[in-house]
Amino acid sequence: YEALSKYPDLFSVGVVLAGWLIGSEKTENLAKNKIVVYCGTADTSAKHCASDARSLKNVGVNLTLNELEGEGHLIQSRVYDGTDIIAWMIKQTR
Repeated sequence: YEALSKYPDLFSVGVVLAGWLIGSEKTENLAKNKIVVYCGTADTSAKHCASDARSLKNVGVNLTLNELEGEGHLIQSRVYDGTDIIAWMIKQTR
């Protein structure tokens, strides 16, 4: 979120893994990109991941939330090995 907020014109899309808002993000800048968020439902480190994503979606950010049932904070390999997210990112354009 931080990079997308600060440099919205640099990216076509954003993928957030177990992330949450820290307060300095500009929602209007986040709305300039497609964002895909992955959260583990058993993640105690990023317990606000899903609620922050829902809040952003509610204010008009083009965001897709994927909640991974029973997963904790370390979801990188499940996302990158178990989905087509990399192929999807490559296909995106501005």
